[in-house]
Amino acid sequence: MPKKDLMKGVEVVHKLPGRKPKPAMRAIDPDEIRRQVAPFADRLPSQTAPTAVTSTTDKPLRGEVLPPAPQSLDEFDAAISEELVRARKSYLRIGELLSVADETLQPEQRAELVKRLGARFDLKKSALTQMMKAFRAIRSGRIPEVVASAGYTAVYTLANLDDESREKAKSAGLFRSGVRQADVRAFVQELKAPRNDKGKKEALEAELERLLARVEKVRAELAQFS
Repeated sequence: MPKKDLMKGVEVVHKLPGRKPKPAMRAIDPDEIRRQVAPFADRLPSQTAPTAVTSTTDKPLRGEVLPPAPQSLDEFDAAISEELVRARKSYLRIGELLSVADETLQPEQRAELVKRLGARFDLKKSALTQMMKAFRAIRSGRIPEVVASAGYTAVYTLANLDDESREKAKSAGLFRSGVRQADVRAFVQELKAPRNDKGKKEALEAELERLLARVEKVRAELAQFS
């Protein structure tokens, strides 16, 4: 007689140990997210659109809002002249730093500084010296600050004039705003012209005396044959 299967018809269910049913997902609260993100919002770059700028370029230089682009000849002349004046005046700050360096550093350090600047920016020692002395001339009041827009070479040249020549420069209207370097150069050339003529005259007179002395010597030698 066959044995009866006692497990026949019984369904066996296998359960994994330690696994719990997943809880239901909590709904996302937008207000809670805003509260959590709020402390970090100020640290993020602004997402607002930039202020519109009326310019020939897409972006303002150095973050500045540019004025409307010039259109007429006079507007271009004024805008470019303003930038040139600003660029020329910037040498005063360079001259100031050079002046402080001249008073602070040791001689070998000053020489090394000039060497580095000269190599990096293709500047001669004379240019750096002129910037420094131009700054000192304006700082001391020897040259009015309004002349600074003419450039460091013009200021340096005027500062090196003697007292009499400097007074003539004032009378000629060179110590004013808007004076050009070409005006200063022409003035200095006029100052030198009389001196050059005087030197030439003296040289000619000396040559004449030498020739007359030679003539007298030749006449004396000829007299021996008479």
